[in-house]
Amino acid sequence: MSGSNLPADTPVEIATLEDVLFNDRRIREEILSDFFKVHSSEVINMLTAEWDINTARKVWEQEAQEEKILEMVIGMKNEGMADDAIARVTRLPIERIREIHS
Repeated sequence: MSGSNLPADTPVEIATLEDVLFNDRRIREEILSDFFKVHSSEVINMLTAEWDINTARKVWEQEAQEEKILEMVIGMKNEGMADDAIARVTRLPIERIREIHS
């Protein structure tokens, strides 16, 4: 494992992949170049925006809550509940309920 920082008992396949991807400068630069071509605006936004942990936590909590509601809607649909009943229980618009597929 040429100059690798991996443990001695690392499987040869992983060590070889590590050597190719992370020790070959040309490949590493190409991977970064491809990444930035696709995600450049997101990276710039992350670097230039003021990051606030409290706002981030609120967003994470909201996303988690939305995921739970989505799972609940799918479960209700799988149980045969009518879309209008699901909308009343979840307080989601009926149009949103209809968009969600079980």
